[in-house]
Parts: sequence; C-alpha cells; structure tokens
Amino acid sequence: MDDEYYAILTVIDCSPDSSAELGDHLRDAGFMTDTERYRTDPDTDAPQLTPGQDLTAYGINADGVQGLLDELTALDHKLAYVARTEIDRGEPGDLFVRVPGLTWQGPCDRSGTPMVDADTVAAIAAEPDPGIRTELLDASTGHSVRTALAALQYTRDLLALAADLGIGEGDLDDAVHTAFGEQAASVNNGGIPAQLALLTEGTRDRDAIRALLENLRP
Repeated sequence: MDDEYYAILTVIDCSPDSSAELGDHLRDAGFMTDTERYRTDPDTDAPQLTPGQDLTAYGINADGVQGLLDELTALDHKLAYVARTEIDRGEPGDLFVRVPGLTWQGPCDRSGTPMVDADTVAAIAAEPDPGIRTELLDASTGHSVRTALAALQYTRDLLALAADLGIGEGDLDDAVHTAFGEQAASVNNGGIPAQLALLTEGTRDRDAIRALLENLRP
C-alpha cells in the first residue's frame, strides 16, 4: 500500500451470482467504504455490486490493484473491468482493462489514456512491415481492448432496450437468419444476448439495430 496512490475501478460486467462475493472483496480492499457506492442485501448485509459504478480506493498502488484484479477474475471468469491507478502528485499511473479472453495493462496519463514507453516505440518503429507495426501499436495502446469494452457495453444497452420493449426469445431469429444465413442457427440457440452481440458485430449502424428492436415490439 502507498498513501500517495489511489485507484478507480469500474466493473463493466459480471455474473449476477458472483455479485455479492465480488462486492465483499472490493469492500475489504477499501473500494466500497462509501455506502452510496453499493447496495446491501437487507438479510445478509452483503454488498450487491452494480456494473457501471466507479469505485475509488486510497492507498493502493498498481501491484495492489493487480493482485485484487487477479482475485476477482478467479472468482468470476465473466468479469469485465476498467481500472486505473493515480498518483496524488500528478505522475502517470497504470491502466488495467479486461473482457473475457482479452486483458491489457500498461501506463496511462491522468485522463486514463494509455501511454507507450520509449522502448516499445523504438521496437515498433524498427518493424519493417507496416501491417505488423499497426498491430503492435494497437496492442501497446490497448486500442483493441477498449474497442471490445465499448462493444460489450453497447450490447448491454441493447439488451436493456430489448427487455423494455418486451422482446422475447425467438423474436430476433428471422433478423439474424436474414443477415447471417447458416451461421444463424447456432447463434439463435444462444438466445437474445448472442443474437445482439452478432448483430452489433455485423453492423456499425446503431440506429438500424435500435429501429429493428422497435419494430419487433409486441
């Protein structure tokens, strides 16, 4: 622990069944000391973690955050998060991002923007293949991870909209089949979350997907 450091953690997604256990770990680590930052179960007093909350803890450095994130991921492999450390005197901290199957950690500035160290820049510059240079730059800046997190949050927003509109299982089958043909069968078996994930991956026109959901309203 280091009094000069503090950390901000945002859980993007987690399994509902692990919410209480994750909340216990975060509260023990000092992230959930403010009662406004979490709800508690009235019967068990266990904190109920809500995705999308910004949680802050003081006196925890990058090593402490990494250890905590490792513990949380072991508890819930579905866990997706963005976390960053800051230093009171204004020096750069560290950024941690994760979606299932994809993680990234590296230095960031006070706004949370990833920074690339000089040795990495030199190694990228020495790569003669432009395509590989682009891939290395994307990986070193966390661009692909941040894109994946944005897509995950967008799918969550669409799921909430579908629920509000009363769209049920099977309502998206025809739309997915029309757009993806043979691939649709396995995706349709995965239900609405899998269908929306595929639709958002297949088109950048968010208004079109929202319009599709509006038109399917019962």
